[in-house]
Amino acid sequence: MNESWFYEKSFWSRFKNAYIKNVSFKSFWNKLDKKKVDKELSEMIDFFLNSKSYKSVSRFWQNINIRHINQINEFGIENFATRAEFDYFTFVKFDDQSIKNIIEKFDKDLKIDSISNFHIFRKYKDLNYTQSINYNIILNLLYSYLKFYSDSSLLEIYRDNNYLMEKTPHIKIDGIKINHDRINSVLEYVNIKTILDKYNDNVNIVEIGAGAGRVTETILSHQKDKNIKYFIVDIPPALYINYLRVKKNFSDKRIGIANNINSTSELTNFYKNNDIIFLLPHQLEILKDININLFVAIDCLHEMDKTSIKYYMENAHRLSEHFYFKIWDETYVPYSFKNFLSASDEKSYYIKSSWQKIYKKESVFPSNFYEFCYKIK
Repeated sequence: MNESWFYEKSFWSRFKNAYIKNVSFKSFWNKLDKKKVDKELSEMIDFFLNSKSYKSVSRFWQNINIRHINQINEFGIENFATRAEFDYFTFVKFDDQSIKNIIEKFDKDLKIDSISNFHIFRKYKDLNYTQSINYNIILNLLYSYLKFYSDSSLLEIYRDNNYLMEKTPHIKIDGIKINHDRINSVLEYVNIKTILDKYNDNVNIVEIGAGAGRVTETILSHQKDKNIKYFIVDIPPALYINYLRVKKNFSDKRIGIANNINSTSELTNFYKNNDIIFLLPHQLEILKDININLFVAIDCLHEMDKTSIKYYMENAHRLSEHFYFKIWDETYVPYSFKNFLSASDEKSYYIKSSWQKIYKKESVFPSNFYEFCYKIK
């Protein structure tokens, strides 16, 4: 993701983006010659555009979706999926603010000379030399942190799950292909696992803003011994990329897209017949009488308008026992006017006073992120 979008802009720039600039995804889609758009993706988008979810989607994500669909139409879905990685949790530059925590940890423990240096100078097709080297430096930092301070064996789940990996920047360590998505997801999973360990058998999970599915894949792979029902809530085309990834890597699961499901009874039956369920945001409203053990939101809340944040917080409060989320310390939501959000201000994110904070911690990487976990009920 282009981080410059999330810094404070001038009054005029914010006003123009929030109220004047034309960013209608519906108008764009209706005029588009959809030559390389999969039929399933088209059906998903058509349902989305005629739903309450479209009415509430931010101007920022309408703009992002226009760009994404243009890329799909030009390169095809699989080539887009590899390019889309750079719009999510992949880093090709760094500064003190992002690497402070991880470097201080190594320096304090006198392990700074033990950081690995696998393929530091490898050049990748879609990155220039500077971006490639930066990517590799961060990847080695993350791998070394996992090795010394956590459990690098957690990467073992990816040994045979290599959907689209050949087309994305990665290095191979002990026969396992490693990229930013995978190591960051494992580091997040270590914290998420503290909640999932409370449940022995049946677990219901909702993940919102799941993007291309890096965390979805990690949780499902590590929790194979449990009977999991997993709801993935997002908007297309990101929701569709996640669907393709899950379908490829979890062929033993019953997987369904809840297109054209608009009632609680329909969704309840769909829930009974599927293990992994893909929803649009408005369909959370019809999710009832199902106890959600864990609500997950990683690297997404700080990209939303405040009305959307409030909507998800209300549904987490209504549905879930626990809530884990990861956000920037401070950010300005693009294409929105009153758009400042702070991890230090619970009102920014509509945190309810009745929620019990289990932890708030600075992320290992990027250092300017915070991870939260709350017990809701």
